[in-house]
Amino acid sequence: CGSPSSPTGYLPSSAPLSRHKSISHSDLAREFSGLHTSDSAYLPAAGALSARSNLQGLYQAATHSEYVRGYLESYGRKSHHSSLSTGHLSPSQPCERSDDPCDVSAQDPTCFMNSILQCLSNTKELRDYCLQNQYLRDLNNNSRMRTALMSEFAKLIQLLWTSSPNESVSPSEFKTQIQRYAPRFVGYNQQDAQEFLRFLLDGLHSEVNRVLVRPRASTDTLDHLPDDEKSRQMWRRYQEREDSRISDLFVGQLKSSLTCSECGYCSTAFDPFWDLSLPIPKKGYGEVTLMDCLRLFTKEDVLDGDEKPTCCRCKARTRCTKKFSIQKFPKILVLHLKRFSEARIRSSKLTTFVNFPLKDLDLRELASQSCNHAVYNLYAVSNHSGTTMGGHYTAYCKSPVSSEWHSFNDSRVTPMSSSHVRSSDAYLLFYELASPSSRM
Repeated sequence: CGSPSSPTGYLPSSAPLSRHKSISHSDLAREFSGLHTSDSAYLPAAGALSARSNLQGLYQAATHSEYVRGYLESYGRKSHHSSLSTGHLSPSQPCERSDDPCDVSAQDPTCFMNSILQCLSNTKELRDYCLQNQYLRDLNNNSRMRTALMSEFAKLIQLLWTSSPNESVSPSEFKTQIQRYAPRFVGYNQQDAQEFLRFLLDGLHSEVNRVLVRPRASTDTLDHLPDDEKSRQMWRRYQEREDSRISDLFVGQLKSSLTCSECGYCSTAFDPFWDLSLPIPKKGYGEVTLMDCLRLFTKEDVLDGDEKPTCCRCKARTRCTKKFSIQKFPKILVLHLKRFSEARIRSSKLTTFVNFPLKDLDLRELASQSCNHAVYNLYAVSNHSGTTMGGHYTAYCKSPVSSEWHSFNDSRVTPMSSSHVRSSDAYLLFYELASPSSRM
């Protein structure tokens, strides 16, 4: 990782990486049950970090985190994200990309962390939350992790944005906290960037959660309420337990509607989301648009056969249709393009070019109710090049200070034209909600 103002800076790495098998979500779930035994895990040192760039870090969520448990339950059965192996960066030379995506000799094994942290560092409100020390008043000593992760994360962001351009910043303390509580991230195995983002945000959220004592979960049914009131009540219940500056930025509310084909009864549920995992339509070798992916995500889906749910009115398993829509739009919308799939024998990657807008992404057609403001502007992209057997993560970020785009490729940071932001490597898209005045 480097910085926009110091593209020649380099990031040393301290350990090589061996290839390893893909890690399934069931493996991940098993690891949660053993997190409390990890305090004595071996903690390798982290390399230095060039100023105003991000290095590496991950926090594995607490064992009983509702957010992560919901993630594993919701996504673990539907999709698999392969663990991706890369090599290591020599201590005395900048990272040079190989033309062969499977050549692991010249890539940083923590590039998945580098890529995501570059995106978060350029998330303006999160950056300011750290730079202005606003997080201090929210630190929650009741959290399982105490406040070590948020404190070290904020310290790292501050060093990145206040140090001299060519100065190196060591994230070793931050990495130590991560590995102490998340033993699966000890060492330098490549992981999935989306999983990293989810766990990191959940960890930060738990340490600045404004809720010190969570109320007992309500068992009262809300099915008798109109949908708009039901959604408000569900959101209120969520915020009674989960309320932080992190969730203020990243959490939206998704509406799912389940309609019985026998009696026509429609049941609705309103759930929080931190990102949306979008399927990529298969259209031969042609490109697709981001709206194609979003429309496929919200398209009505038929549940039949083994997937048939039980209709509460018919009192039997019936053929149903399911549909998603967005009830509440978040300030920061993270869109995950589902490029990785897992077959019984081997995993594969979709390299379809997804054409996404840099400005004025209008999502009003996906809203569950009339909505006057759902327009987003892109500010960061996490890219994955290569295959599931050997790949590399980079980031394209728009500076919240200069509004200029830069390419972050481990130690190398270079200015780039906004016309080059779109590519078939795009994996995670970071959009911020445009202010109504900016569109007038």
